[in-house]
Amino acid sequence: MLEHAPLIKYKYFDDNNDGLIDRFQYTINIYNQDLSRITNIKLVFLYKYEFRVNVIGRMNTLAIADIDTPLGASYIKVDGDLKLKQKSPIDRTTFYNEYYYENIFNPVDNNNNNKLTKYDFKQISDEYYRRNFSTYYDYDTYIIQMKNPQILKLEVNINIPSFQKILYRTPLFTKLKFFWAQYTSVLIPIVGIFYFIMQFTFRNQIVSTINSNDIRVKKQKIL
Repeated sequence: MLEHAPLIKYKYFDDNNDGLIDRFQYTINIYNQDLSRITNIKLVFLYKYEFRVNVIGRMNTLAIADIDTPLGASYIKVDGDLKLKQKSPIDRTTFYNEYYYENIFNPVDNNNNNKLTKYDFKQISDEYYRRNFSTYYDYDTYIIQMKNPQILKLEVNINIPSFQKILYRTPLFTKLKFFWAQYTSVLIPIVGIFYFIMQFTFRNQIVSTINSNDIRVKKQKIL
């Protein structure tokens, strides 16, 4: 149990100036008389995650970091990416804007009944990772052993990738559109090659030919 509440500060950055957040930076100071008693730290961040291209939707997601400090620490650096995880493809036309937009820490079912014990971390994480869509924090840690036994400083960087891969079932109209594009891209070179061979063949008289006018003249003489 901590003797004092942690001091938490955060900033966010738009690194590529596209109007979207690309990175969150957190600074957490923990004050305690004996930091050697802190052997494990769990960091849980809640985000509102949105899809804006091809598939439209939004959901509440988590970024979780589990850090072991068996000998204690005075400084911890955590840096990583918030990545999307998907279990199975979805129908593009049935992806609603309120997808997984429930309260993760106290979710309720359709009858407004609590499904989980409030703030039970194990139940919350188990329920969360059973979803088709979720996010996970892919991170590395750098730990400095205790220099000041009463202050622990954590610096956490969470990078938000600009593009994520989503699997969805392509509608029939989209499949037909791609089919015609592929068909045309193959047909045009074949037709061009065919006309080139035909012109080369007749120009160089590789195949003997007869002028149609000569055939008509012969027919008239016979008549």
